[in-house]
Amino acid sequence: MEKDASIVRAVAALEAHFGDDLLVADHWDADLMAIGVSARSEPARLVYLSTLRRAPGRFYAELELPSAPGSAVPYEKGEVFADVDLDTLTEIVARHLGLTSGPAA
Repeated sequence: MEKDASIVRAVAALEAHFGDDLLVADHWDADLMAIGVSARSEPARLVYLSTLRRAPGRFYAELELPSAPGSAVPYEKGEVFADVDLDTLTEIVARHLGLTSGPAA
């Protein structure tokens, strides 16, 4: 993954916590400070996270929901968290994606 070290560390921490249930979705390959994560079981429900203009260890997170059938947009925007730490980000990911700690936690 060719991303900023802040994103690489965040993804590694989330993968360690959730194990193989977490799927990394990089729909923003040109943005080195952003990535998406979803549950393998429901890839259309996503948590977008970014470290752009955030202090070290802080994150912007935006929840994305699958769009309604027949919708012209690929997703519906959900709740936004402007500045959270890794523990809070992990809780947000768990709640939004319905994940629990994996075997590596």
